[in-house]
Amino acid sequence: MTLAVAPEPDATGPEGIDLQRWSNWLGAAVEDGWRPGEWDGQTLLFTGDVDNPRTRAHSCRTAACSTVVHTQSFCAKCTKLMSTTGRSADEFAASHTPARLAAASGQDPARCAVERAELRCGNPASARGLCIDHYRGRREHSGQRSVVTSELVAWAASPSVVIEVEVPECAVPGCVGAVVPRQIVCAYHHRARTAAAYRGEAGPDAASWAGEQIPFLLQHQFSLRRLGELMRLEFLYALQQRDARGAKLDTQCVRHMVRHFAGLPSLLLIAARTPC
Repeated sequence: MTLAVAPEPDATGPEGIDLQRWSNWLGAAVEDGWRPGEWDGQTLLFTGDVDNPRTRAHSCRTAACSTVVHTQSFCAKCTKLMSTTGRSADEFAASHTPARLAAASGQDPARCAVERAELRCGNPASARGLCIDHYRGRREHSGQRSVVTSELVAWAASPSVVIEVEVPECAVPGCVGAVVPRQIVCAYHHRARTAAAYRGEAGPDAASWAGEQIPFLLQHQFSLRRLGELMRLEFLYALQQRDARGAKLDTQCVRHMVRHFAGLPSLLLIAARTPC
């Protein structure tokens, strides 16, 4: 994917171009209902549909694997495991059942194991299969670090053990992870904010920080949130023009371009370059 852009890095606009008029023109030219089911204009998040032949997004060749990959092949985990089995690609794809992971990188961890009658804690598991609140509560009750199922069931049966079934989603736009107890972000973004605070970049307001972040991106996703408003319009216009010519949308290439141009106000203010 390439974008031809004008040279002449003039902050007032090359060749006397009025950037406000350019922005207004783009705003009128960009299609609002572009790629329904894939593009979310509110969160600025694109999630490729594996059933859309015009998007480079495919299910892992392993029939029982739900991982989405960039090419019509196996995901990294299945590729690594297949090399140890001695089976052909077709045999492996048809017969292998991936082990269920408690949490994929950047994704929601498993739910807390505490349940009572029809109630199941909706908080993400943090330690020994329990959310941080229930882990601390059970440990204070028993004095033990280990979790014995029978003891856990008996402890959870007490009405004094609060079970929070409905847990809000992360405050980061587009992130569907459950919030960590007493936080407004999921476990992934809580770790990210902690790291940002260590660097002095988190600021005092968690909500403002969360509003500027993007979800953990899978291979078939990209976000335009880190681009300025004018650059977002330019990206959307370019992507829609490519669609009109029948080109496939390559999510990984778009992500590379977003990283490359983030922080710049407009494609018209930079030297011509082709990152992909």
